[in-house]
Amino acid sequence: MPRPEPPTAIDIDEACFDLAEVAVRTCSDGSWQEHACFLLGSASGRWQVVPFSHPVVCELLGRLRELPGFDDNALLDVIGSKQAEIVVLWRDPSLAKVR
Repeated sequence: MPRPEPPTAIDIDEACFDLAEVAVRTCSDGSWQEHACFLLGSASGRWQVVPFSHPVVCELLGRLRELPGFDDNALLDVIGSKQAEIVVLWRDPSLAKVR
């Protein structure tokens, strides 16, 4: 019988360091946990992918909800989605002025 592999280690502090953008990517198949992931973009252009099924998601979500202007409603909408899409939940407002 195959054994499930342990999830890849994700350092929440590192993933949230210099955070510039938070998005969710969904696919059209699978349950909500299997078909979606957070995309965490840093100001330096580095991206961290965190699947919804990863054990750190509860802690990550707590931190993301503290971001000013984080869109909880968009997150709830995308969780129920069965479409393949990328939805931005938050962008650093100070970086938007530079662009």
